[in-house]
Amino acid sequence: MSNWSEWQLLAVDTVNPGEEPLAQTAGPVIRSDQSFTVAAWLRWADKDGNYSVAEQRGVHQAPFRLGNTADHGLVFTLTSADSAAAINEGVLSGVEPPVGTWFHLVGVYDAAAKTATLYLDGKLVKTQSLSFAGWHAEQAMTLGSSMRGDLDELRTYQRPLTADEVGSLAASSTAAAATPPATATATAEVTESATQNEPDPYEVNYRHFSLDTCRAKGPKEAIWGIWTDATVFSGCSVRWFGISVWVNDIDPDTGTSKKVRLKLPDGSPGLDLMMRSTTVINTYLGTRDGSGIRNPGSDGVTGPLTPQEFSMWVAFDQVDFQLETGIGNSRLELSVTSKPGSSGSTCAKTINGDREAPVKDWNGTMRYFRFKSESSGEEVRRCSVFPWVKIKDLVTSVGPSSFPLWGKLDDDRQNGIWTPPTVRCDDLTLGPGSPGSWPEEKRVRYTGACIFPDVSRIYRTDVDHVKRGPVAAHIWAAYNTPDDTVPKKAQGQKVVPGNWDGTTARARAPLTRINENEPRPLDPDGRTWGAVQVSERTKACRAAQVVGDCDEFPFNSVKEGPGWGDGNFSVRGVPVKNNRSDGWYLTVFYSRYRVLIPEGTTRPNGDRFWVSVKGTP
Repeated sequence: MSNWSEWQLLAVDTVNPGEEPLAQTAGPVIRSDQSFTVAAWLRWADKDGNYSVAEQRGVHQAPFRLGNTADHGLVFTLTSADSAAAINEGVLSGVEPPVGTWFHLVGVYDAAAKTATLYLDGKLVKTQSLSFAGWHAEQAMTLGSSMRGDLDELRTYQRPLTADEVGSLAASSTAAAATPPATATATAEVTESATQNEPDPYEVNYRHFSLDTCRAKGPKEAIWGIWTDATVFSGCSVRWFGISVWVNDIDPDTGTSKKVRLKLPDGSPGLDLMMRSTTVINTYLGTRDGSGIRNPGSDGVTGPLTPQEFSMWVAFDQVDFQLETGIGNSRLELSVTSKPGSSGSTCAKTINGDREAPVKDWNGTMRYFRFKSESSGEEVRRCSVFPWVKIKDLVTSVGPSSFPLWGKLDDDRQNGIWTPPTVRCDDLTLGPGSPGSWPEEKRVRYTGACIFPDVSRIYRTDVDHVKRGPVAAHIWAAYNTPDDTVPKKAQGQKVVPGNWDGTTARARAPLTRINENEPRPLDPDGRTWGAVQVSERTKACRAAQVVGDCDEFPFNSVKEGPGWGDGNFSVRGVPVKNNRSDGWYLTVFYSRYRVLIPEGTTRPNGDRFWVSVKGTP
């Protein structure tokens, strides 16, 4: 994403809570020390959320905040400086945000007048004078920086809009209110609005971490441990670590030797070295023929890439050391190795960022690595990487001098104990059939990918979606009023699994992909999974005299569908075109996020996933 000009329109779907920001630019968008305006359409479910709609941060602070707080409602405030001691001034409106409906929020900073002004739905809320001038932040702008809800049509201007201009903007920018975006995706987004016919097969929002967004989510201060997060196509790890130097000391009374902390000239035993590491791994999805990747360059990596390759960045900052101990001259070695998941595959480091240099030379450095997973006989395989640092040339020390940058604190390279970041790569060609009369060249196909397979993949659907709404309403009923659905369960309460938003363990149990062409275990007639699922679905629909196309949930493509035999499923009649459309989206979800079926003894279990329904019928 490039920097924006006079204004830029950006529509995005929200993601799971805790997975913000929703989007990020390649660099700063506005001069925050000059006059500017930020405007956005928003829809929130919580009036008490601590939300920030957009941020362009400095090192310690963001120069402005447009959003909401539990104490003051809607706010537009500015920060006096990029320091921990900075003060905040601006509009603390006391006005609660609308809940469950779209509203237009605008913050205007007038540098000449030193004022902050907040507008709601085109109307002035309040103008507040400021005692200080604004300052400029050089980092990229993040959208939905801390937010739970929907965001659409965010615009920025490098000038203060007038009240009339804000009113006109709210009146003309009605796309969000008229056609709210559908949330119809997994952990990485299939972005599309409710009015589109099909998802764009060439656009994939990876939701890749950058080093900045990874640091923003990790601990800001020295918390001893390793913090990690991941999406389907990206992983992030932040670690603080430190060393104290110890020396031999002779007890004058006994003549015995013991270890003591090396004291500083003032007699105090300080921590001799402390630093922070940030590690990001980004993976990719293949093009139709697998010769390249979808959305190349979205994370700043240029040059040819195949879907079996993935990138890793390791950066160090907050390096603080005691000059008196000489540890700043000790050498720090960054060493990253890789290991395939089996003897039949390779996991090669193709770009090597290993480095060894004095500790004092590491602050603010970044190293880039690239890896490639290949196999002549395994279509699906795993690849693990092991990023470590080692402090060398210490006089003497107690405790470890080697640290894993990802995994558990008790990882021990010498004893073979590892919890490394592991990705799963494949060479498979996946995708649904062509909807309607699309020609063959427009069929959606993705050949090859690497993902983080342990990330929860969530199929999101919306009862208000113009094409998927009837099926989404059926799933909603199966989850929320299961005893009112058909067929009736003979004994016990019906609990339909796979509900990401469920409140019990049975409801939140995952759905599991099956190979519909494989035999259904213990079936007396030796039928395949697909035959059993269709048979049980058809039987239930005939008994209930279903009108329309017979839709089942859970899906025929999962083990927990009608053929599972426990009665925890539902059938309902829906229009044929809506049923086929939802099947299309489901297969796109399976294909993009590599929700794979089992394959013999090499992959005995299918992948797991969940379903989340937005809205109420």
